[in-house]
Amino acid sequence: MKRQAAVYFHYPYCIKKCPYCDFNSYGLDHKRAAPNGASRSIEDLEQEYVSALLADLSSQIERANLTSQICTSVFFGGGTPSLMSPGSVEVILKRLFSLMQPSPEIEITLEANPGTIQETLGADKLRDFRSAGVNRISMGVQSFQPKKLKFLGRIHSANDSLEAVENIRSAGFENFNLDLMFGAAGETLDEWLSDLNSACLLEPQHISMYGLTIEPGTEFAVRSSRGAKLKVGEERESQMYRAGTELLADENYGRYEISNFAQPGKSCKHNLSYWTRREYLGVGAGAHGFIQTGAWGQRLYNAPAPHDYIKRINISSDAVIRREDLSKEQAQIEFFMLNLRKTEGFEADDYSMLFGEEMPTAVQAVLDQLSNAGMIALQDEHVQLSQEGFLFADSVFEEITLSLESAGP
Repeated sequence: MKRQAAVYFHYPYCIKKCPYCDFNSYGLDHKRAAPNGASRSIEDLEQEYVSALLADLSSQIERANLTSQICTSVFFGGGTPSLMSPGSVEVILKRLFSLMQPSPEIEITLEANPGTIQETLGADKLRDFRSAGVNRISMGVQSFQPKKLKFLGRIHSANDSLEAVENIRSAGFENFNLDLMFGAAGETLDEWLSDLNSACLLEPQHISMYGLTIEPGTEFAVRSSRGAKLKVGEERESQMYRAGTELLADENYGRYEISNFAQPGKSCKHNLSYWTRREYLGVGAGAHGFIQTGAWGQRLYNAPAPHDYIKRINISSDAVIRREDLSKEQAQIEFFMLNLRKTEGFEADDYSMLFGEEMPTAVQAVLDQLSNAGMIALQDEHVQLSQEGFLFADSVFEEITLSLESAGP
């Protein structure tokens, strides 16, 4: 039987880095200067980066022994991949599918910012992306409120998002996602639900909703350290999450992961690859991958800085700066954390089949405790987060991790 793997391509550039963003992304305005001080065009920057991507892709497929195997999904993330030319996307996909076989139901997603193409997400460019092979768009709307968009440092307006969705439809896309963010300082519950209602009226097949977090190394982290209040309190944040989940359920968007909601049959195939611990290649600056090799799998981490990534690829066609062979304990922690992120949870037999043993007594005891506390729903051999557990998922994961560490080898 042929192996199946997903492929992630990272495009690290964006027009302007958002103050809350901790992704491996770089604003184009300060990345276009050559070492000698000369200005470089975006086209030259893209050409150099895409050449490195192609070499990286070929090398990774060969090293992972995935040549002629099945590619189940492709995801162009960033940064802002909608800044790329459709021609570059087409070249990348042609190279990929010359080396791996695309699944008949392959999902090919491109992340987009509604403010990056002719001030909005232009229909002509979207048609070209579709002709290149993209069949799903994931757009970072975040909000439809001018005040909140300004606070989040977004480069688009609410009207840009509305026009972009119209262009997505006119370009022929039948599957798209909208990202929304909640919990900005001063945001009311009504304002958040208004954002969700606005999104639902656009009838996307998928909606992701994320609570604002203050990540280390971001502009927001610096401002927070100086005393700025940038997000709502925990109680309001929980209220927003719970109300948002209920609203989306009423609109026929089922939660299939903590932050992800979809119409029936429209769950993101690529993200499910991560949460079910399937193989995937991470191609590009700062991209991560997971390969089923050794006893428990190997995680790979590429050099994050684009110039360093390109240099390493040009020298050796290998930008991986760390290959981590997972221990059994790490694989166990991942099993619980990833599977419990999904609404469906897991069966006890899933654990036994993967690890060849019954679930550790210490873990079962913690699961029982979490069940008694209302954080986990246990039914026969099935384990999943409860409605309350989704609000405190990080605490649930921490308790399980501590139980595994205490159990020892």
